[in-house]
Amino acid sequence: MTPSKREKELFKRIEQDALMRTNLKADEPIILRATQTGKLLNWLFDIRALVTKSDDLNLLAEVFWDKMEKQWPFQVGGLEVGAIPLVAAIVMKGREKNYNVNSFMVRKSRKKAGLCKQIEGTLTSEPVVVVDDLINSGHSMRRVVAAVEQEGQKVDTIFTYLDFERESAHEYMTAEGIKYRSVYKLSDFGLTYGSDQKERFFPDENTLKVEWVYEPPMPNYVFSVPHSGPAQDDDKIYYGADNGYFYAVDKRTGQKVWEFQTGESIKGIFSSPVLTEKGVIFGAYDGSVYHLDRNDGTVIWEAAVAEYVGSSPCLAPELNLVFIGLEHNIFNNRGALVALNLETGEKEWEQFTQEYMHSTPAYCAEERLVTVGCNDGKVLLLDAKSGRKYWEFIMEGPLKAAPTFDMKRRQIIAPAFDKNCYGIDIDSGEENFRFSAGHVFYNTALVVEDKLYVGSCDKNFYIYDLAKNKLLKTMPTTGRILSHPRYINNSVWFGANDGGVRQIDFEGNYLGGVLLPERPVTPVIYDEKINRYYVVTMGNFLVCMEPIPVEA
Repeated sequence: MTPSKREKELFKRIEQDALMRTNLKADEPIILRATQTGKLLNWLFDIRALVTKSDDLNLLAEVFWDKMEKQWPFQVGGLEVGAIPLVAAIVMKGREKNYNVNSFMVRKSRKKAGLCKQIEGTLTSEPVVVVDDLINSGHSMRRVVAAVEQEGQKVDTIFTYLDFERESAHEYMTAEGIKYRSVYKLSDFGLTYGSDQKERFFPDENTLKVEWVYEPPMPNYVFSVPHSGPAQDDDKIYYGADNGYFYAVDKRTGQKVWEFQTGESIKGIFSSPVLTEKGVIFGAYDGSVYHLDRNDGTVIWEAAVAEYVGSSPCLAPELNLVFIGLEHNIFNNRGALVALNLETGEKEWEQFTQEYMHSTPAYCAEERLVTVGCNDGKVLLLDAKSGRKYWEFIMEGPLKAAPTFDMKRRQIIAPAFDKNCYGIDIDSGEENFRFSAGHVFYNTALVVEDKLYVGSCDKNFYIYDLAKNKLLKTMPTTGRILSHPRYINNSVWFGANDGGVRQIDFEGNYLGGVLLPERPVTPVIYDEKINRYYVVTMGNFLVCMEPIPVEA
């Protein structure tokens, strides 16, 4: 089809004002870098340079209506920030044509205060057209699609001004039955997508689908930290929420079986529960550790042990003990690791620390050792029965998550807030190795054979060779990683704040997953009997997922 006069004019303006090329020989060198690798790029498109100019923005809106007017009626939306001026201009241009266009905007992350909306505006029953300046891998579009589907709507058409002609994006839209319109292709500008434009690791396709979501009342989106992770028995999922309630949910139907309200506190429950023979144990920010009956939620025992309990419990059944970190308001003794009697909740021993202990302890049954981190930057190794301290290892920042025992090499793995992941010798308390990330680690490492898997708030997932003390792979995502990795079905599962739940093999190759509209902030768990996966997201939503059947 022959381009219209307006399309030719827009092409000219994009080529002149939005297509940037690296030029190191210019009087004022133009340097374009990839955000993830820091490598020089040969070119990039800055179409947002056009949307800040009234004439160019008006032309963009006119070209949209030239292409889309025959599809009217529809509603228009997009992802912040780039789509905001485009959607506004399209709506106003529609008004000039006597079309009353409904519009909406999708936030990259849900608003943490006020109405806590993910979508600004109200979706109607009209077909949904999603607009953006360009489409590359399609990651941004998938986030919009997920948010729209959470509201019970489907995206009808995706409209962009520039198509990078990536197979993954087109395969996704075809699989989802989404129509696609673009004004220009990358090849129209004499360009092709090269390897130097490195993308972040993202779910290529959904291999899971959401079966149901349990949404407790009073969601809170303020605390972007690991939440209370789910635990399961044959019938129910158990987890706590930052509204102060603890829930038991039917794992097949998603219906609440019972709930338990803890005492008044600001943060509620961030402690991940563990199951006992007949009960479930967790801590809460009201300062108590609770042991509840799994059948009906009645209290077996309650131990009021501190001002706050953000740590998760760790069981030593053969010692009849449960370990958990505490937060006190005692000068110079603000934290502690406590051992409670598993049957009564009575205190057996307590090891104080200078600062709060938010870290979750880890227990080694074969040698009856317990290790834990602290906000003062120390990792402790203690005798599990007596609480006697063997040694302490000092890092340059807090350990907030749980350390991990690597008994094959007799070391403890400690990913810390000083941006380092440490290997600490069990016998001497000396450092064996460390490797660094670009931001803090708020993640518990997974050790499988000779490999270590851990995520960071720098949005990267790391694979480290413990036998050779060598970093094997850095896998970039588009969100901070607060979901602790788990070993499921001979593979590694984890979530990230971009909404992606990912399954990878031991070498780091993508096997499957799903893109959720909310951020997964707990480990993924799996029920082999009914072939379902579960994770908790920001807002305390418990999400049940099951595999999408593979067509023969």
